Amino acid sequence: MNIIEQELGTVKDLPTLPMVISQVSALIETNETDMSKIADVIMTDTALTVRIIRLVNSAFYGLRNHVTSITQAVVIVGLRAVYNLMLGLTVVKLFKNGKSTHFDPALLWRHSFGCGLLSQKLAQLVSYPFPDECFIGGLLHDMGRLVLDQFLHDKFAAACRYSVDTGCSLLNAEQHIFGYTHEQAGAWLAERLNIPESYVATIQHHHNPAAVADNVSQYRELVCIIGTADMLCIRECIGNSG
Repeated sequence: MNIIEQELGTVKDLPTLPMVISQVSALIETNETDMSKIADVIMTDTALTVRIIRLVNSAFYGLRNHVTSITQAVVIVGLRAVYNLMLGLTVVKLFKNGKSTHFDPALLWRHSFGCGLLSQKLAQLVSYPFPDECFIGGLLHDMGRLVLDQFLHDKFAAACRYSVDTGCSLLNAEQHIFGYTHEQAGAWLAERLNIPESYVATIQHHHNPAAVADNVSQYRELVCIIGTADMLCIRECIGNSG
């Protein structure tokens, strides 16, 4: 058992994804094409349905016609995009929006949304075929910081203080205090939640895309896009990733 499993694996209230995510994922894997059936599954979660429709109608997609149902959303933006939105919006809701002296999760989410939007734009510039995937990858890339702050709060606060006191990066402070970083903690939880492998790779390697293993090398371009967007958002002080 590794150190992450020892520390996080014993936490009793780790989040889980709602059944609707697993059900839609299963339909995608079986190449289900009945859009009304898929929409019926999604609509079992009313709150999530409302959030998806609201986001599809936002400037993010820039649609000319107003979408009023999940069926329309699936037809217009595609099942893959709707699933990605479901996943991203759900994970955002899994974590409490607390605040400590040296770390503000609200600013982290602002950084993450900025990273997601910029990743989508970079994907379009380099003709990456799934820009919505880049948006969700950017949104989720730093979820490990929320994992550490929420479930190992005292040690994470110590890492924040160590970063401030020594002037080192929070990434290096995490390694010093925990023996691992938010990248590894986030990837561990993402795997436990059965989040798609592409996002696990992004969470685990966004600070070092070259470290993407050969067996998941198909995600290296995605990781590079997210890593670049992350660096640009940090440089321009969009939110605060710590």
